[in-house]
Amino acid sequence: MTTNAGDEADCRRHATALAYVCGHLAEMREMLGEQGEALLGRLEGALEDDAAEQDLAAVLDELHRALQRAGDAPGVYGYRLPFNAAGLSSLQIVYRCPLRRCAGFSRAEVTEFPPHCAISGGELLRERLV
Repeated sequence: MTTNAGDEADCRRHATALAYVCGHLAEMREMLGEQGEALLGRLEGALEDDAAEQDLAAVLDELHRALQRAGDAPGVYGYRLPFNAAGLSSLQIVYRCPLRRCAGFSRAEVTEFPPHCAISGGELLRERLV
């Protein structure tokens, strides 16, 4: 089976959105209240159940719209991680999602060690990019 560029772009978009969600769970819960708890619970369940990409995308889309309605215009898709593959220097340290679903974080974004996934609670995987 071949993967088209659109599918790969969607996967990267969702991985970046998940990294943003993981880094901002507390703010989202505060902003969205009970609705946020329900949406974030569904997102956590989708990740733990290793849901299909389209199921995960549906929950992310719903969370995105809820954040926009609450006044966060960029939602989960409007923010960009401060690094991308083209902007990484050699031997860059990054921390990857233990579920291998989100884009993870650069060393500069990690504020406590060892870093943990805000959704699964698992320790982030330290990797060196060359």
